Amino acid sequence: MSISSARQRRSTAASPLTDDGYSKEAKERRRRTDGEEVEEGIRWFLPFLALGLLRHMSASSNLIHDCDEVFNYWEPLHFLLYRSGFQTWEYSSDHALRSYLYLFIHGLVAGPASSIFGSEHKVRVFYAVRIFLGLLSTITETVLVVALSRRYGKRLACYVLAMLCLTSGCFFASTSFLPSSFSMYAVTLSSALFLLEKYACAVSVAAAGVILGWPFSILVFLPVTVYSLLRGHFKRVFLSGLLTSLCLLVSNAITVSVFYDVKRSIFI
Repeated sequence: MSISSARQRRSTAASPLTDDGYSKEAKERRRRTDGEEVEEGIRWFLPFLALGLLRHMSASSNLIHDCDEVFNYWEPLHFLLYRSGFQTWEYSSDHALRSYLYLFIHGLVAGPASSIFGSEHKVRVFYAVRIFLGLLSTITETVLVVALSRRYGKRLACYVLAMLCLTSGCFFASTSFLPSSFSMYAVTLSSALFLLEKYACAVSVAAAGVILGWPFSILVFLPVTVYSLLRGHFKRVFLSGLLTSLCLLVSNAITVSVFYDVKRSIFI
């Protein structure tokens, strides 16, 4: 047996070991057709079930870690539902620094819950809002895990799923009634849509995360937005983000005029 034939057999035998989810050939196979991507990626049920159980645990047992969550969000929401509650200086008509638009989103869940349970069972309304927040977190994180599995393989997606399930920060933030948590949902979903090559939707979600959530999160959304504009159809992606921003800003202005009776205000 010659040395060249032995080397050829050795390389042929070792080739299957390199055919994993990170090899170039495996990535090309995943990108051929959408059907193959779904078969090779993680299914939706497993991450949704694992994350859903943990987010439900967070909704039922997580503490309120920030006084800002109580006085700037739970108390104003209580005022919207029951016409009573403490008011901080940010919500006073003299300053009008905060918008009620973010509260309206949660009022879509808290309002029907308060009608069903009544004013005598406000604790149930509290947990209904928290379960809603946990559901939002579960959906966005599930989309991210599935997108990673289709783009980079099951191994990396399983690592991310394990970190999302086991990290204390995600456990605390997933059900916190704070704009920063809303921005976290938006960052997760925008990144997932970017990996799925839904560039217009990714930019729209990024705009919603900045306007409705935490404005300083724009630094996190910038890379996704820039890459989406470069890799996607520029005009379509730009118009999607622009229309989303205009709709939210107009809604915010209407909220200002209704609750503060002023024509112009600056919100944080």
